[in-house]
Amino acid sequence: MKNRITEAVLIAVLLQLLAIACSAANHQVTQSPPATDPASPSISPSATPTPTSTAQFTDDPEQAKYLDAIESLRVIPSEKPEYREVVERLLKHEDAVKQMLKGCDPLDAEAPQLGSQFYKTSDSSYIVMLQCFLGAYQGGFAFYLYTETPNGATVQPLTLDRYDDDAGKVKKTSSHTAAGYPEYNPDRKTLVLSTKYRGVGDCGTTGTYQFANNKFVLKQFEADFACDGKLQYKTVYP
Repeated sequence: MKNRITEAVLIAVLLQLLAIACSAANHQVTQSPPATDPASPSISPSATPTPTSTAQFTDDPEQAKYLDAIESLRVIPSEKPEYREVVERLLKHEDAVKQMLKGCDPLDAEAPQLGSQFYKTSDSSYIVMLQCFLGAYQGGFAFYLYTETPNGATVQPLTLDRYDDDAGKVKKTSSHTAAGYPEYNPDRKTLVLSTKYRGVGDCGTTGTYQFANNKFVLKQFEADFACDGKLQYKTVYP
């Protein structure tokens, strides 16, 4: 009889211990996961910084420069709304834009947005004065006639005749690039390009051109090559 009582007590104790163990296990399973620290950094894709330069998409420094220059052109419509139409049309033909940029020597990728100018000559053509770089006191420009055709866009360099001092002799040169301050009058179709030889502005040249038959024709050229502190232009041409 005594043994049966002892067995009953042991069974009761074991059942109680088993119940306690099951209760603890259930509590661990249903316990909520720890709360996320609100101060911990997010690793979602949206946290990735937006690229600020297209240069990172190419290992070719030269191509990267052209891509960044194109991005510089994209800024122009927001700063100069009058150029919005032509710039948006240009950017649809990036190969033509790259061709113009390659005509810049040297090319500062940030310069195009600074002083580039665009003038409509017909429904499909524009004069493009592309700023290539910014010097100490004037910019460097490349001049083009940009034309859209059914087969794409074409680019024609617009050469400017000018006269420079070559060891005391006046020499005629022609180039589609020039440094200075270009001012185009679309009503008269005239371009005046003034170039400083040094910062004080006491010497330099001024050329006046007429746009006709899809080219710039030199009408007058004045120069002061002396750099003697007194600006006195003399007519070199005609």
